[in-house]
Amino acid sequence: MFVYQPTTFYHNGITHIRSIIKVIKKVESTNHKTGEITNSTRIQFCIANFHESAEFFHNKILHHWKVETMHQYKDNSLLEDAHNCHLNPFLMTILRSMILNILHLNGAKSIQEQLINNRWDLDDSIAQILKLSF
Repeated sequence: MFVYQPTTFYHNGITHIRSIIKVIKKVESTNHKTGEITNSTRIQFCIANFHESAEFFHNKILHHWKVETMHQYKDNSLLEDAHNCHLNPFLMTILRSMILNILHLNGAKSIQEQLINNRWDLDDSIAQILKLSF
């Protein structure tokens, strides 16, 4: 990761850029049909309106992707984005996180398979519990 800190950067009226971060990612992908592993390099640029070290930006970017990875995991396994329960949505996402953590602690190899084998409608069941508790 490289951080460029231009003293002045003017482009189409943008005057608040203080750092340009060049991120070089080495990505390893596996073709699940053939088992072939391919390596590639991706270059991305980020901008910031403040000066910091490359290590600082590296940690911030890693933290951001941990959150995004968890959200993608919850959405793929528990269909979080497709749910239709509008009662206490923050509580629902906490309960979904708890379900994933319990399955991980119990050594589940495939979260989706575990959910299919133990299928029940999460949103309706939680909504019923919440209605009874008030």
